[in-house]
Amino acid sequence: MDGDRFDALSRTFADRSTRRGTLRRLGGGGLGAALLGVAGVRAVAAQDDEDEEEKICSLTLVATVAVGPDKDEVYEGKLRMVIGPEGAIDDGTLETEEGDEYELVGQATGRALNLRITIADDRYLSLTGTGQQDIVLCRGSIDGTFGGPRTGDLGTWYAARQKRKDEPTVTPTNESGGGSGGDNSNHVSPTPTPCDPDGVDCGVTFVVDPHSCECVCPQPYHRCGDVCCYGGSVCHDNGSCSCPEGMEPCKDVCTQSCSSGYYLDPNSCQCTTEAS
Repeated sequence: MDGDRFDALSRTFADRSTRRGTLRRLGGGGLGAALLGVAGVRAVAAQDDEDEEEKICSLTLVATVAVGPDKDEVYEGKLRMVIGPEGAIDDGTLETEEGDEYELVGQATGRALNLRITIADDRYLSLTGTGQQDIVLCRGSIDGTFGGPRTGDLGTWYAARQKRKDEPTVTPTNESGGGSGGDNSNHVSPTPTPCDPDGVDCGVTFVVDPHSCECVCPQPYHRCGDVCCYGGSVCHDNGSCSCPEGMEPCKDVCTQSCSSGYYLDPNSCQCTTEAS
């Protein structure tokens, strides 16, 4: 063995010996405590990061059964969702105005929201919808279709952020009284009074909303420009609308299409083996 290789080998053993001595000086308890301390800090940091990424979103929900055994049944109340880092919703409730509270789970992915609300042991609302913005932001409105609580029940739903009682309605207005060069400032609009539906002409396509006096589409349709579209359909920029991929209209509501070999019964909106 030449001198250079011997010197390198000697340094290797010396380094190992130094490390062994250091470990002995730390002792099993000291080293274990140090490792556990580091692990504990990492665990706490990870937990803190996870908690910080959780988002709590509270909305007002209105879900109306359009067809099925529970036709015209309405579920309305405060929707509360705890959205995890990956969009999972493992903690959530729907609290109705009557004081009933239903548990829910779901998934929020971008603007898409899927929820399963347990109404009873064998009764569920299965909601599918799309938001104006990413669901985790808890802004804008979300609407879509749902099935349940019983087989054959189909309907539409709508949810939006609940406005605080102390939050005024603010609209831009020109306070200068002059031309376009005046400064714009915020003006608090007065609380609207109930309207007279008989005094509003909505034509033959729309109906008047007695609360807002606006011309809207009758349930379960929703407005898309100058037309009314099937409940749960997607409104396009050109003023047309269509059901999402994998769905088709049935009794005025976009319904999940049937798999190969099955047909959608136009009366029950359920899949059957017999063509109508």
